[in-house]
Order: sequence, then structure tokens, then C-alpha cells
Amino acid sequence: MAFNKDLDEAMWVALNDMLDWMMELYHFTRSEASAWASLTVQLRITQIVNGNKGVHAFLPNQAIV
Repeated sequence: MAFNKDLDEAMWVALNDMLDWMMELYHFTRSEASAWASLTVQLRITQIVNGNKGVHAFLPNQAIV
């Protein structure tokens, strides 16, 4: 989950955090995590309030077996 005044920046922070987590959890390389994320990770807008925008990256259960 990431927050920033710029929605694009919040998205990149959330996605990079997800890639880091996938690398740790599944022992992927950055390239492998990025490839899997492009197929499985969903980005959702969390909030747009008072100029702050939030995005969270979501990895569905059983997305990677």
C-alpha cells in the first residue's frame, strides 16, 4: 500500500513493494517477480482524499502455485 500526491508515484511504490515481497516469499529474481506480477497482481485505488492518493497492490490467493 502506498500514498502520494501523485497517483502514478503511489502506484509505482505499491508495485515495487509487491515485487520486493514476491522476491522474498517465492525467491524470485526481480525479472521473475515482474513477469509474474504482470500476470497476477492487481492494483487498486485505495483513496483519493485531500490531495492524497492511495494505491494498493493485491496478489490473489493461489495466484502463484
